[in-house]
Amino acid sequence: MTDRRTLAGTDDGSSVDTPQPSSLGRALLFYSAQRLLLFLTTAVVLAAVGLRGLPLLGTAILISAVVSLFLLRGQRDTLTRAVAARDEARRSERQRLRSRLDEDDAEA
Repeated sequence: MTDRRTLAGTDDGSSVDTPQPSSLGRALLFYSAQRLLLFLTTAVVLAAVGLRGLPLLGTAILISAVVSLFLLRGQRDTLTRAVAARDEARRSERQRLRSRLDEDDAEA
């Protein structure tokens, strides 16, 4: 896996390599955080209504899952595109490596 880095300026004018998070990791983190926030919000509302214990958790999971289908569609699409881009990059890298191996075999 390649390490993505960019040059960032420091106070003394020199530059330092700083890792940048991958778009897949960022998309996954953002989507997961929103799902968790939606679940917690639903649980708080249901607790205010009077549900407690296992019925509270089960109902909050079901309601937040259904609501997230509509509210988080854009984030889910972004995550899907990031997964597809990563898959395509892996496939092209695998093909490139296979081509190199085939060239090495032909030379031998």
